[in-house]
Amino acid sequence: MRGDFTRWTFDRTKHFSGVLHQQGRVALDADWNEQLAIDLADERAARIDLIGRCGGPQGQAGFDIEVAGDTLNITAGRYYVAGIRVENEQTVAITAQPDLPVATLAQVAGLAANATLPAGVYLAYLDVWERHVTALEDAAIREVALGGPDTTTRMQVMAQVKLLRVADPGAAFDCATSNEAWDALLAGSSGMLEVRAEPDPTVNDPCIVPAQAGYRGLENQLYRVEVHRIVSATRIALKWSRENGSVAVGWSGQDPLDSNRLIVASTGRDEVLGLAPNQWVELTDDARDKRGEPGLLVKVIQVEGNVITIDPNGQTIVYSAFGPNPKLRRWDMPADTGELIVTTSAATWTDLEQGVQIRLKNGTFRPGDYWLIPARTVTGDIEWPRSGNQPVPQLPHGIHHAYCKLALLDFNGSVWAKRSDCRRLFPPLTELIRFYAVGGDGQEALPGATLAQPLQVAVTNGQQPVTNARVRFRIVPQTAAGQLTAGGATGKSVDVTAGPNGIYSCQWQLGPAVQSQRVEAFLVEIDGKPFVDSAGEPLLPRVFFNANLSRASNVAYQPGTCSDLANASTVQEALDILCRRPRGGGCCVSVGDGGEFPNLETALKELLARGERRICLCLRSGRHAAGSIQLDLPPANEPFVLEIKGCGPATSVRFGGPLRLRGFDSVVLRNLSIDIAFIPESGTAALSLDRCLHVIIADCAISGLTLPGQLNQEQFIDGSALVAITGSDDVRLSGNLFVAAVPSRTFSLLLELFGEARLDVFAKLFVDDERIMTVEWRQLALDVVTEIVQLNPEQRQQFARQLQAQVQERVAALTFVELLQLQKLLLALNQAESNASALLDILFDLRAAAVKSRPGTALMLHERRSFKEQNLGKIIDLVDEDDLVVLEHNRFDGIVSLYGMPAPLELVVSFADKLQNPDQQTNINEAYVGTVQLRSNHLVRLSISFDLLNEIVRDSDRTVVFDVCARLLLDGNVIEGIANLTLSQHLIAQANSFTAMASLRSSTSPAVTSAGTVASPVLGWCLANAAAFIGNQGSAQSQNGRLFAISPITERVANVLIQII
Repeated sequence: MRGDFTRWTFDRTKHFSGVLHQQGRVALDADWNEQLAIDLADERAARIDLIGRCGGPQGQAGFDIEVAGDTLNITAGRYYVAGIRVENEQTVAITAQPDLPVATLAQVAGLAANATLPAGVYLAYLDVWERHVTALEDAAIREVALGGPDTTTRMQVMAQVKLLRVADPGAAFDCATSNEAWDALLAGSSGMLEVRAEPDPTVNDPCIVPAQAGYRGLENQLYRVEVHRIVSATRIALKWSRENGSVAVGWSGQDPLDSNRLIVASTGRDEVLGLAPNQWVELTDDARDKRGEPGLLVKVIQVEGNVITIDPNGQTIVYSAFGPNPKLRRWDMPADTGELIVTTSAATWTDLEQGVQIRLKNGTFRPGDYWLIPARTVTGDIEWPRSGNQPVPQLPHGIHHAYCKLALLDFNGSVWAKRSDCRRLFPPLTELIRFYAVGGDGQEALPGATLAQPLQVAVTNGQQPVTNARVRFRIVPQTAAGQLTAGGATGKSVDVTAGPNGIYSCQWQLGPAVQSQRVEAFLVEIDGKPFVDSAGEPLLPRVFFNANLSRASNVAYQPGTCSDLANASTVQEALDILCRRPRGGGCCVSVGDGGEFPNLETALKELLARGERRICLCLRSGRHAAGSIQLDLPPANEPFVLEIKGCGPATSVRFGGPLRLRGFDSVVLRNLSIDIAFIPESGTAALSLDRCLHVIIADCAISGLTLPGQLNQEQFIDGSALVAITGSDDVRLSGNLFVAAVPSRTFSLLLELFGEARLDVFAKLFVDDERIMTVEWRQLALDVVTEIVQLNPEQRQQFARQLQAQVQERVAALTFVELLQLQKLLLALNQAESNASALLDILFDLRAAAVKSRPGTALMLHERRSFKEQNLGKIIDLVDEDDLVVLEHNRFDGIVSLYGMPAPLELVVSFADKLQNPDQQTNINEAYVGTVQLRSNHLVRLSISFDLLNEIVRDSDRTVVFDVCARLLLDGNVIEGIANLTLSQHLIAQANSFTAMASLRSSTSPAVTSAGTVASPVLGWCLANAAAFIGNQGSAQSQNGRLFAISPITERVANVLIQII
């Protein structure tokens, strides 16, 4: 801005919001202008925040680029660039812009007027800046009534559409693609200027004032330093004025006889603000100003009236070559220098005049870049930002350009084609219409059926629902089958005008054949204002709804373990295969009432007769009965897999005879409640799995009676077990409950106790051993509870006294766990009010306590094999060191025995001295059973077979043991009994708890030895070649019990309340 200003004071970093006049003060132009600048900055910042750097109003936006062959037109309308509103009053050709006077298209692209525009991809963009306009440029500004003086000036927005070549023809390029030329344009000028008043020279005498110090001018000035042209990257031609370039006069003609004599409208206001010899003037016009081109610098030789004579300095001056409104602008460079050429980043300062010095910093400069430098006589200094005493380099104060992309164009050398519109448009605040789906997409229905949920779209204006719109739902394509219904209208296209809360909906009946179907919805009008074009196509984006037919042929299927469905990839194919089955269906055959087979024996018999080798039986909820089942399978070319599963406790199976399976590749028992209704014979098990390679028993409850082992005239007779697993490669038992009782022994003490206490109501619970172990016992217990609850408190307390007397008399014969449950029963009987649920729980706990105190054998793992030469051929396939047995999260209310049926507790205790003999060593030479892991189980006692125990202790010599497990891991188990016995090549026992709760109080009481020392109870013996005991612990009941580690290599770490000896 080249106005006659005192200074320009606006600084956005100071955050001023207004200029306030004070009474009686001088009003300065700088104050007025700063208020204007504050208002403009605030207004434009707000527009940028709302609109963005670029944007135009929908329906009113201009500056769209229209292509008509070799012509480009700019449409009428408004646009906002960096918060500045620009407007094009009418559609004009790109070469006929009022703000960009050019003659050719090449000039629009920044080339010479006679240059050829090369083919390529061009970006049309807006260059917006503000031009300073005085009465010299626009006579209407001047008030003629004043007789000639001008008053104020104006700022005029320039909106110039230009072209920038961004890529070669056919290159992939869109509005968002980055481009170096565009980035450089946005970056603007980076060159900077620093200014100072000449510093004081060094003077040693304080009484001498230097003549050359500071600003020495006699008047206040506003210096303007402006880039005239770019000589090179480091040499810039400047022009400067002490009057901000405001001294300018109109140029009206040229002497036809002497082209150096120019006729001007005036020679200036006065001697100071007028033209004089030896001054420099710039010949220019409005067109050059708008194009940002510098004028011609010439020196004034003579001034005669309104005629000035110039020295053209070798330039040809032709008045007719200038555009509208030619003028002369005075610059104040010395007569002998003209333009001032300055080298950037020079060490020395360049003098202007009167002590004002400048220096340029490296960077990019453009013609027209300027800086304003106020100089004041009062201070003898200039006003310029400083850091300390050093001037701070400043970017140009103007001219500020803002740019926006408009369109991408393809030019083949003669014809234009529009590639894309890059403008950003926004709706008015009152027309922020949103149209979007609310629900109904992605549904399924049977062929020809109506979808369960309607198709719904919403119309809103901002956040407010629009209820007076028209929305059209239409099947795509319209030739497709199906039907839409909304209100009373039905068809392939329906219009919905009722939109409660802005929601518009319709029902969709699918066609019968096509799997994937589609409906589109679009906004037609709002209160009569159309939102479709003349062809009926929507202006806003459509919303699409998709739906599928529910067909089995389009649903994927994975066969899993169903071998006969292996070739089925869809549900329909699987159903077709199932329909071809002789009967039934599904991966598992159902057994029981309402199932495919009435019982387990019939199902196995018929399926085996069909040749099925992968059998999965699902036992339905309810009670099932099974007799003796024995299956011994010969080797075959296909694996034989058997899975029997149920519904957990809801599936109760009572076996009246043994289940013996041999030769299966895999056996799985899962989610079954199994009652053993017979007592297995000596040396056998109720459930026997032999040579079944993979065995899984999970989440089952197995209970029954077993025989104890006993010594009869020097000969040991094996007992029996609930489950025996032998000759398997992989065994996994998890989440099971095993309850094994001994007939005429487990419950005899309780029967005697309640009988002597004359409490027949309790004694009858323990009369029938076989019934105690079945589900029927629950009803008997309920009857007892009902009878007790009906007694009055005094009667129950009498029962308690009778029971207490017998408990005290037999305390030495009771285990800790039995005493605990009996104490709970006594406490319940002494309560004033009886709790039926608590009593029932106590009776079940008392039954479990009796089983733990005198347990049968719950599980037998691995049967010792004879390695005599004549027997090797029969067992050689079972000798496999990598076999794995994993027992985890099980509860064993019974004995777990390795290598055969266990020795009775009494016999194990009788061998204690021999087991603890330090001279007796056991060497496990060959371990053929692999790995046995017991993790997080709750069990009564661990033991080994009597035969193996007898082999170990019968001779005083070194004993060599074969055919045991190579690795035994006991981890996190709770072991309630004493006299446990393990045998393995390597043992790790960690984090186990030895509670001794299932042992007699007398057996855990410290005893005085023959040597006079006190010996703690024996928790067990662990025989191994190497053993590690880590973090195990005893309990108060075990009285710091002893666990004998009979191993030549033993490590003991962090064991608590237990002695590892």
